Amino acid sequence: MRARRPLPRAIASAAAATAVAALLSGCALIEAATTGYELPPVRDAESQEVVESGQTHVLNVRIGDCLGGITDEDEIDQIDVVPCDEPHDYEVMHEFDLTGDAYPELEVIDEASLEECDAAFAEYVGVDWVDSVLDWYSVFPTETSWNEVGDRVVQCFVYDPTGPVTGSLEGAGI
Repeated sequence: MRARRPLPRAIASAAAATAVAALLSGCALIEAATTGYELPPVRDAESQEVVESGQTHVLNVRIGDCLGGITDEDEIDQIDVVPCDEPHDYEVMHEFDLTGDAYPELEVIDEASLEECDAAFAEYVGVDWVDSVLDWYSVFPTETSWNEVGDRVVQCFVYDPTGPVTGSLEGAGI
């Protein structure tokens, strides 16, 4: 059986937590100018597809965005975004919110990820995960981001274990 390794999303510092809160509240330009925190990806005004490679906070990515490699760190906060017509390692296929007031146990996050990401995989890729050559990976909030900025989002990334792909994996059917 292939392993799906969940990775916690990090909030690197109190300043970063403040910046994320500002990004989520619509004050991104002011906060980015005062803290140096990464702006959201450059997107096409009509399609909203990423049109310029760059680095951003993982909470700035959307379903359909293509991403560069994820390091083997225990936690991530910054991530590379690239236009999908360029080689990339991951693609955001789904996201969902965890519920509750208290930070959930890892087993609860794993169960929710298995249920949500497996179902989303079939819808996004066009074939069930067990029948696919592709795999998925989930990224979830840390206890710090949960408590400090109300981060509840789990993101599901689809990828090809053999290496980078060019073009979207949506509807790939493989």
